[in-house]
Amino acid sequence: MSIDVKESGEEAFSTRRKWKSLRWWMLALFLLGVTVNYITRNSLGILAPELKTSLNMTTEQYSWVVASFQLAYTVFQPICGWLIDVIGLKLGFLICASIWAIVCMMHAGAGSWLQLAILRFFMGGAEAAATPANAKTIADWFPRKERPVAAGWAVVGFSIAAMLAPPIIVVAHISFGWQGAFLFSGGLALLWVVLWWVFYHSPEDHPNLSK
Repeated sequence: MSIDVKESGEEAFSTRRKWKSLRWWMLALFLLGVTVNYITRNSLGILAPELKTSLNMTTEQYSWVVASFQLAYTVFQPICGWLIDVIGLKLGFLICASIWAIVCMMHAGAGSWLQLAILRFFMGGAEAAATPANAKTIADWFPRKERPVAAGWAVVGFSIAAMLAPPIIVVAHISFGWQGAFLFSGGLALLWVVLWWVFYHSPEDHPNLSK
């Protein structure tokens, strides 16, 4: 019975529709996550003028908020890389993205610069996963001869994400206010988490990968 189940599962796996150039679709899915990463990351700087007024922040206090993110982003990159190596790219990046999405939404409830600095620290630590995840995606999906090209497109994706983030946050701010802008950007990140969970698989497990 178990043999029949195994054989039927393998047959279903083999009959799945095969996608041509699937590796590029996986890179595009990852870069969509990078875009969301930049949207949540840049939300603070775009909303800073109103946040300083609403939370009575001085320029010095705001600098501490920014520094807390940068500190965590720097320290946690090798830690996030280790996590991705241990539990895999799909689950590791999903955990990190879920954390930064939820923490971004929690920004809407910040009542002081200190609370904001703590939230930015946790968000910076989670978003640090983007760099090692980028390296892992390219290493897993692309043969050695294509990795420089894939890395080049990844850099283009990072640049496009940085350009798209400000207007998206500005529109969200105009529409929903600064609290709503944080909720909106965090919600986008959670939506991408669902896409990542559903559509990303390693090359060994992907049902749509052709020979």
